[in-house]
Amino acid sequence: MRTLTFGIIALGLMSTTMVSAQERGNGDKLFARLDKNSDGVISKAEFMEGKEEKVNKKGEPVDVEKRFNAIDGNKDGNIDRAEFDKAKEKREEHAENRPEKDGEKVFAKMDSNSDGLIS
Repeated sequence: MRTLTFGIIALGLMSTTMVSAQERGNGDKLFARLDKNSDGVISKAEFMEGKEEKVNKKGEPVDVEKRFNAIDGNKDGNIDRAEFDKAKEKREEHAENRPEKDGEKVFAKMDSNSDGLIS
């Protein structure tokens, strides 16, 4: 039964690692796509474009302006490449930490008598 638990957690870790590697490879493309005028920074207008009605996984509205302001570290009204990369790293770190917690939740639900085993 411990093998099942390990398998669930390992699968979660592998899927996150694949997504993170893919996101890293797409960082240049994403920055270029958001930087509409190719001036090397993403303005607030560029960042907000097309995201007026963005929702999260729960279907709740996302405060896109708040997200922009959080990424704009020096508060100059633009996101430069260093700020973009820093935000991307934080997002990847958060994603890397999540499967372990999700795996623990799944295991806890399956371990109905809390003995540390799935039977």
